[in-house]
Amino acid sequence: MAEQIREKRATESRASFERPSKWMPASLLPDPEPEAGWAFRWIRLATLNNPDPSNISSKLREGWEPVKAAEHPEIFVAGVENERFKDNIVIGGLMLCKTP
Repeated sequence: MAEQIREKRATESRASFERPSKWMPASLLPDPEPEAGWAFRWIRLATLNNPDPSNISSKLREGWEPVKAAEHPEIFVAGVENERFKDNIVIGGLMLCKTP
């Protein structure tokens, strides 16, 4: 009987046996360029076009500051959704804020 020649298991590569990574949709909210010493967060201004002033007021009291659109030109804002925050980045009822 002929002897089979097999490679040792340690020499096999698992990369050829891995499934391709699953497709993930792009994020609906863009990520701002990181800034040293600052944390970013999207904060709710409204839900289903119903303003939520208590939420934004509490977040501003916690120390979150609205991010000006001029500070992050890489984030394209197509229109003004909220007159009160017209110079800030607002997308879909959410406003980009930062805190130290």
